[in-house]
Amino acid sequence: MLARREESSVPPTNRALVVSIHDVARSTQRSANKILAELSEHGVHVASLLVVPNYHREGSALKEPLFSEWLQELEEHGHEIVIHGYFHERARRDDENFLQKFITRFYAADEGEFYDIIYADALRLISDARHDFERHGLSPVGFIAPAWLLSVQGEQAAAVGSFDQAWSPICPPGGSGHVCGCGNLSLCDGSGKPALAVRRVVSLLPSSVAEAVALPEARARP
Repeated sequence: MLARREESSVPPTNRALVVSIHDVARSTQRSANKILAELSEHGVHVASLLVVPNYHREGSALKEPLFSEWLQELEEHGHEIVIHGYFHERARRDDENFLQKFITRFYAADEGEFYDIIYADALRLISDARHDFERHGLSPVGFIAPAWLLSVQGEQAAAVGSFDQAWSPICPPGGSGHVCGCGNLSLCDGSGKPALAVRRVVSLLPSSVAEAVALPEARARP
């Protein structure tokens, strides 16, 4: 069961369920397809697909015609294409303190690519990813950092990239955690005002592990 029904004062027309599938890549395409089929059986017909252009440096996924055509078809059916890092991995460093090691190695398993990235590198990777998608006929609608770890400078780079969706619930001191002021993952008009009240976000990994993250209730503002 993806989510249980909850009593709420929010009108039904202002409630939404955001479902995102993480780590979409050539090597996870079959698993992602299975998840999409299962979601459809439960009445969830569109999702946010968090696509990694070069997952773990296995090669450019979009250069594989079957993969890029698969994404194009999903996008045509209403699914969102979201940039999810570029390599989805972060090299370890000798000067890391305990907290940095805990977050990047234990929590993120060395996949927090944008955890402490500098502005120039973040902008380059996000821009390269966006251009890759556009060259293959895709229109990415936002950026979500791998492991939801986004540095302050990485957040700034995402904003310069004109993305209204760049969200990280865990970020270093000094970061707001999200570019969009409303804090919602996808349903935002870019003005800092939530377009819909988001009751729950369901994040799905290709391993078919589902994690439901409850969000504070937010009402649409004029």
